[in-house]
Amino acid sequence: MSIDKSYCGFIAIVGRPNVGKSTLLNKLLGQKISITSRKAQTTRHRIVGIHTEGAYQAIYVDTPGLHMEEKRAINRLMNKAASSSIGDVELVIFVVEGTRWTP
Repeated sequence: MSIDKSYCGFIAIVGRPNVGKSTLLNKLLGQKISITSRKAQTTRHRIVGIHTEGAYQAIYVDTPGLHMEEKRAINRLMNKAASSSIGDVELVIFVVEGTRWTP
């Protein structure tokens, strides 16, 4: 009797709104799973995409953008969804927009 080993991990993709989190997920999976748009708050719920290769499986979690201002209820809800995803994964990919960096 042989037992095949398999490896699986959860990876959260987090960052501010409109930094390319959904685009990155689509590229990593090689297909369009998550909606992409120039409009902020396009992703309002966690989107899960799975990549399997041999005995290895990566489960990516695309999260809503993290908002600095929590005045609106929708921003608070999306921050909660993104924050709760961080605690449930083995790896976090934090995406930043390089064009807005300042020296």
